[in-house]
Amino acid sequence: MKNISQSELEALLGAVNLRSGFGPRDHAMIRLLVNTGLRLAEMVGLNVSHVACQGQPRQVLYLPGELAKGGRARTIPLNQGARQAVSELLAFLAARGFSSEPEAPLLVVRQHRRISLRLVQQIVQELRQKANLATPVTAHSCRHFFASQLLERTQDLCSVSRLLGHSRIQTTMRYLHSSPERLAAVVEALDCLASD
Repeated sequence: MKNISQSELEALLGAVNLRSGFGPRDHAMIRLLVNTGLRLAEMVGLNVSHVACQGQPRQVLYLPGELAKGGRARTIPLNQGARQAVSELLAFLAARGFSSEPEAPLLVVRQHRRISLRLVQQIVQELRQKANLATPVTAHSCRHFFASQLLERTQDLCSVSRLLGHSRIQTTMRYLHSSPERLAAVVEALDCLASD
């Protein structure tokens, strides 16, 4: 899978019509994916209580085993971007008359039902086309972006593997991308015997 760039991600988000009825939901949904690395099925399964308490975003998302792939429960810290996305989703629910009770779905459709995987995929494809992106962006691209950015910034393969819910570290390694600039910086840093 080709990694989505920051500019492509911004173009995708820019294609969301925030004045449309469900535009705010779609915008916040993509931002939540990008900032948590959740699998699509995991995000779709979230209830309000997973990400908010008494109307405020949580600091940490505890993903229970029944939502996580392979039954592997995990904890995902919610950064500022994720918390803002949660706040926007809560505001959307309130503004549109949807339930924000703890056991209510976080992402809903007009019929007050949980959004489907297929609809999220369709929304992302429509936004990709609207943004005129050549890269085959999917909902999974957001997870890929999250993982790649974390690995690039931290080089902490074990932590990223835990955040993604991988059972094998080899699965996480596919998110490693070494640009020529990054490789040059690493090699330059190893030059500890350079003459003065």
